[in-house]
Amino acid sequence: MDIQKQREAFESYAQKFFKTDKAFEKKGNQYIYDEVVMMWDCWITKQLEIDELKAKLEKLESGNHVLIKKSEIGDYYYDESEGIYIDEPDNFLTHLEAGEVQEVQCRGYFDLPSQYAARTWDEENQDVDTWKFFKSKEEAEKAAVYCEAKFAAQGEGHE
Repeated sequence: MDIQKQREAFESYAQKFFKTDKAFEKKGNQYIYDEVVMMWDCWITKQLEIDELKAKLEKLESGNHVLIKKSEIGDYYYDESEGIYIDEPDNFLTHLEAGEVQEVQCRGYFDLPSQYAARTWDEENQDVDTWKFFKSKEEAEKAAVYCEAKFAAQGEGHE
């Protein structure tokens, strides 16, 4: 953060609260009037918060991070006897005796929006290709109809 630029911005903004420029007199690098010192402290504190929020926003916009509401995050619990994660630990914790402690590995999860899968048509080989994910049902249906039509056009005897 450029402190000099911040001081200039602060003084430009804060001068509307004072009748004189003497309010911004300094002794060394410090304002001499308590009101201005308090305003400057608030200004610089808020500017640091703004810079921190901008840095967080840049991380989100970079695509390297995902922002999810806490209410949309669930938990899976590892059942050692079955070797799998399940969403209800009661199934394997009911055997605990009074005074017993058991470590339970927990993994958070969240549900992503549904995707749609359909088989596609391989133009090069003129045959049904493997499945592919589509972001919308409409896109998947369009690909499926096209694939089905191309396959049907080849006739019944094509394997």
